[in-house]
Amino acid sequence: MVKSSLMMIELFQAFDKYQESATTLVKLANVFSDKEQLKPMLFEQASFDYLMQRQFRKSVFYMHLAG
Repeated sequence: MVKSSLMMIELFQAFDKYQESATTLVKLANVFSDKEQLKPMLFEQASFDYLMQRQFRKSVFYMHLAG
């Protein structure tokens, strides 16, 4: 499940579909428990995707969650 989701995220980013990419990243991150190390990295990547869309508040929110 994780590998296929990450592949879809890469495809979304390749075609400049940052909204779909960020949504998928957040949904995937919420599947993991808080102790997983992958969760903050997914939130950080979602933050960068929101930054590419010029949605600065969402970007800062997800960067804060990543921290």
